[in-house]
Amino acid sequence: MRWPFAGLLCALGCVQVQEEVRVERGPVLRTWEQQVRLGRPQLSADATAALRDGSPGAWLRPLKSDTCREERLEQHAEERTVERSARGTGPALALGSVGTLAGVGLLLGAQVASDAPNRDILDAEGRYGASPRQLAHGWGWGALAVGVPAAVVAWLGHQQSGTTTQSTVQEVVTSAREQACHPAQVHGLVRVELGAGGFERRTEAGALWLSGAEVAAAADGTVLLDGQAVPLTQQAEDVLADVRACQVVLPVPSADGLGGLSAAQLDTRRQLAAACARRLPEGGAAEQAYAGALSAALEVGRRVRPPDGPALQSFEDVGLAYAPTLLAAEGTADALALSRGDIPPGQPVRLLGQVGVRGTVDLVEVVRPEGAVWVMLRGRPPGPEEQLVLGGEVRRRDTWEAVTVSLGELQVDAVVPPWAGWAQPLQPGADVELIAQRAAAYARDGTPVLLLEALGARSR
Repeated sequence: MRWPFAGLLCALGCVQVQEEVRVERGPVLRTWEQQVRLGRPQLSADATAALRDGSPGAWLRPLKSDTCREERLEQHAEERTVERSARGTGPALALGSVGTLAGVGLLLGAQVASDAPNRDILDAEGRYGASPRQLAHGWGWGALAVGVPAAVVAWLGHQQSGTTTQSTVQEVVTSAREQACHPAQVHGLVRVELGAGGFERRTEAGALWLSGAEVAAAADGTVLLDGQAVPLTQQAEDVLADVRACQVVLPVPSADGLGGLSAAQLDTRRQLAAACARRLPEGGAAEQAYAGALSAALEVGRRVRPPDGPALQSFEDVGLAYAPTLLAAEGTADALALSRGDIPPGQPVRLLGQVGVRGTVDLVEVVRPEGAVWVMLRGRPPGPEEQLVLGGEVRRRDTWEAVTVSLGELQVDAVVPPWAGWAQPLQPGADVELIAQRAAAYARDGTPVLLLEALGARSR
């Protein structure tokens, strides 16, 4: 009984099964977001702007928050295919079939074979050779001993070979980020340290009132709650910055006080009032007051710059009035200096080139802090989404003419003001000569382009 089991174990040991696994991802079934609470507490401080006794200040609120991970997940179908194949199944099947059939045939043939010994063979002990029946039995059992295990190996290999497919639904985290969550007010002793100075007070209903220098100290110093550092949130930093702007512009001076400020001071306060208006309604009223005073100051001090009326009626008149010393044409050193931005603003330049694009732009007035009046041009060309800044004094809101002049590889945008009525229309493809002043530089598709204000223009 031991030999069949030994043969079966030997057959099992001869079966070598190879396994290949393929995983194919199917379409996304659904996506969702979830919040995982990590349980790591952290401190922060929020702030809101307010007025107290007419003076701007801020409420600082220490917060204790948990740390959460915001996860974005996707659910998709997944198909897992397993292919199993047994090595040697084919040769084992062939050997098992031949051996088993040969063994069975020999054993059956032995029944009719002669049992007479082979008298042609005589060994040393006087025994004759084996009979044909004995030989058939021996070879038959030997063939079966080889064929049957081989057939078992082939059968086991066939049973273990095949392909199985399993479809499942998988969930995958595609993105994750940690952030503060579940904020709650905390109470305690708040200390604000700034260099050698500082102050400390206990919170009232979970908040601390900051006014005057305290706002600057909290923005520039370190905030501690019961000795533990409390970082300001980005929103709190923005609020404190706007409150500091409010402290400069509120309360608004009287009409006499506004009249004593220069145009640059008025414009600076107008911008600060615009920042204050993001937090306090009173900032919007302050912005209107400073803007009105600025417009009045500019109207009184507005300079009239040539060409004005009949004083400059020709290109030659413009050349004599501005006396340009630089000549920018294709291949010249002045054109190279223009492309590098080495020519200072306000320097008159003679420009020789070819008009590539022509269009119109709409005029919008913008005032800079240094007191000079500038112009913001929007329109076509160079594009409806681009903003071109051109230095110069605002005379009236009107439509200006914009052209692109090519000086070889250098592209220069020039703007001809509407009051330059002596300038002939500049058509694309025409060679032109301009007397211009460099005003600003901007980028078109990542390439620096110089913007010029044309003072005079004529076709050549």
